[in-house]
Order: sequence, then structure tokens, then C-alpha cells
Amino acid sequence: MVQTSLSSQISRVDEATQEVRREVDDVKGELQAASHRLDQLTDETGGLLAARRDQDAARVRAVEEDASFDAVAALIRRGQELGVTTSNGARVAMTNGDRLRFRLVYGQAHGEERPTPMIWLNLDRPDGEDRRITAIWSPDEGFPDALVRLGEEMKRRREYPGDAIFDATALLTALVAATQLGIDLRQDPRGDEYQLDPIVEIVNAEWALTDGGLEHLSEPPYQIRPDQLLNDAHYRDHMLDKNWVRNGAAEFATAWDVAHAYYKRRPPRARRATGRPIGP
Repeated sequence: MVQTSLSSQISRVDEATQEVRREVDDVKGELQAASHRLDQLTDETGGLLAARRDQDAARVRAVEEDASFDAVAALIRRGQELGVTTSNGARVAMTNGDRLRFRLVYGQAHGEERPTPMIWLNLDRPDGEDRRITAIWSPDEGFPDALVRLGEEMKRRREYPGDAIFDATALLTALVAATQLGIDLRQDPRGDEYQLDPIVEIVNAEWALTDGGLEHLSEPPYQIRPDQLLNDAHYRDHMLDKNWVRNGAAEFATAWDVAHAYYKRRPPRARRATGRPIGP
């Protein structure tokens, strides 16, 4: 009797042990499946990030290939999404010294349910003074059409500087280069912490005028704040004492003059610290 009872107890223990083993196996299987799914999520995330970079590159190629309104508007819109350019848009230099500013805006056309995108073209002086000479680039026309209207407005004001300043290819190329630079820095797979503040203008190959002041575009990363541009009489000479600045003294001098004049006319708003490398 005792033997039968003991055998029965052992049998129940064996069954319980097998059940535990089955549960452990099930948990292991679930963990392996979960791990596999997590790996898939990581791969999916990496693929989406790479696809987004590919899309940005495609936007640049689209402008280079056909320079249509839609292509340019899509590139500007992407720049705005990433904070690449200022809220007033990026500007590029014209051969007469004026700056042509591109700003994507939206208007409600009569009878239309959805806002219509348009690119506002505006002439500025190098120091940022608004010349109040404007033209609207609409979706149903090419960039040269809008430039012609800008020229007609200058003629009406007896300020026409000649046909040479309306180099549509050069102007769009400069806009694309500025926007692409900002996008590329923000899309760097390495997550480089040095990213330009919103761009006002790429002054030359070495320096950019931004919402954060004057920023160096190559090594070493360097930012000259607006207060240093305006309030430190010796800061320009301090910069020229640096070998890497002295080697590009002409580019620096041009960029300094543009940035100093710009911020003298338009004192900077209070800005939060960016945590990026800046000039001491």
C-alpha cells in the first residue's frame, strides 16, 4: 500500500516536472521570438533612416535635373522641417552684391480648398536690409519667369543692374548647396554633434552666416557669436592670429564683414546655449 502511494506521488512529481520543463521551453521560445522581433525592429529602423537619407539625396538630384517649382519647393520644405534654414529662408549672393532670399510660403487661392505653396523671392542688401523688391514663384511656372518679374520691378524703380545678375543656374545651385549642407549635417549616420545653426547664407567655402553668428564650415569646427562680432573690438585680430584662419584670411575677412554688418543691423535675439564648440 505504501509502495503504491509512493509510486503515485513519484508519478505526480514527474508530471509536474515535465510541465515545468514545457513551460520553460515555451518561455525560451517566446524570448527567442521576441529577440528576433527586436532585431527586426532595429533593422527596420536602420532601413528607414537610410531611406530618409536617400530621399533627401533624391530631392537634391531632382532640383539639379529639372529645377522645377515642385522639386525646389520640396527641398526647401525639407530644410524647414529640419531647421536647416532660418524662418525667413536662405539667401544667396548675386553678382551685384544683393542677396536673393528664397522663402516657401502658402496662400489660399480663390476657390481652392487647400493652401497653395509658393516661393517668395526677395532682394536684400548684404547687411539684411530689405530692399522691398519681390516676386512670387508660382507652381505653374519656371524659375526664370519669376526672375524676369523681379527684373521688371527693378526696372520700374530705375534700379536695374543688367541682365548678368539673373543667372538662374548659379542662384539655384547656391541655394541647393546651402540647403544640402545643412541637411547632410543633420542626417549624418554618425550623429556628429557639430551641426550648423539655421543658415542665413553660405558666404564662401569656409564660412556661413547663421542664426548663431559666423560658423566655420571645415576643420576645425568654430562659431563666432554675434556678441563677439559686435562688441569685441579685438576679436577680429584675435581670429587672424590663428594659423587656420590666417591661411584663409581673404575668405575670413569677407565673411566677417558680412556677418558684422548683418548683426549690426539686426541684433540677435537671446539664444539658448547649443552645447556646440564655439570660439573662446
